[in-house]
Amino acid sequence: MDLDLIAVGPGVGITLRSFSTSHRLTVSGDINLGARNLTLEGEGDYILSGRISGSGGIRKLNTEELTLSGVVGNTYSGSTVVSSGLLRLSKALLLGFPDPIISSRIAIPGRLIIGSGSTGPLTDFVVHTYGNQIADSSEVEILGSGQLDLDGNSDQIGSLSMRGGKVLTHQGRDLGQLILGGNVEVALASTPSVIDGQLSLGPSGQRLFDIAQGATLRVDARIVGHADVSLVKSNRGNLFLTESNLFSGDVELLVGDDRIGSLTSNGGAVDTMNNTLILGGDILVNATNEVSRLSGHLSLGGVTRTIYTLGAANTPDLLITAEILDGGAPAGLNKVGEGST
Repeated sequence: MDLDLIAVGPGVGITLRSFSTSHRLTVSGDINLGARNLTLEGEGDYILSGRISGSGGIRKLNTEELTLSGVVGNTYSGSTVVSSGLLRLSKALLLGFPDPIISSRIAIPGRLIIGSGSTGPLTDFVVHTYGNQIADSSEVEILGSGQLDLDGNSDQIGSLSMRGGKVLTHQGRDLGQLILGGNVEVALASTPSVIDGQLSLGPSGQRLFDIAQGATLRVDARIVGHADVSLVKSNRGNLFLTESNLFSGDVELLVGDDRIGSLTSNGGAVDTMNNTLILGGDILVNATNEVSRLSGHLSLGGVTRTIYTLGAANTPDLLITAEILDGGAPAGLNKVGEGST
């Protein structure tokens, strides 16, 4: 059947309600939201496999699953709000058998809000069955109880805002990748906001990580990016980069200190301005045609660190003009490799 919310008369939309975890409602026809919202409540599952259109949105309040599937992409422009349970994104056209070619379709064309509050536990999930389910321009907001799980797939979004919550891209050995098309904003929460797996800074430009004072973003993901994409950290919150990162662009700290794990450089520059970059690991400088540069203030974190330079003998690989600080305990630097520092 098709649902046409324009025809339901005055009000804010329509509510579908289930009364048992064993119940499942499948709507295989198209849904025209008009300017109204579709709200899903109760304990059962819902499967919507047609095209969802209109300027309204979807509110998921049911405690079990909602699956957006089918071979035709959605076009509705309102927000998708996941306040309970699991939303599964499964829109794709599968061509061939037994190893089909997957042609993904857009399940979330507009803004996506996952979870509620500013603390866990994680109880509200959006999970990808296939990649490229969220429109490249979509704003994604993750709150304390929310998790965006790419399940080993890759997807590009617009901006990302977090108040607690988590982004997870990997499933086993499949890393998956969240590709940023906009900036990252982190608000104060009772628990750190976390990104785990692999994070791409996107195709070009500057990626601003604005972290409010008192807030924390822990990036347990490997960060990748092109040489013309820079990572700029602003505001007075805490940014923890815990993995060896492979992006070649510049890093700039506008306000507040930055704590990282090991630092891998393929050229480019890190300028901490009047702030301090705090090392949690060693420095690896890959062989490139460009000198890597560190300026501003560098803390060793109270531990002796090693600089590994992989360039040819007598090749300038790393130039440090930063003030180097012990970081709370006596520390030193070791140098390994033929490239020069």
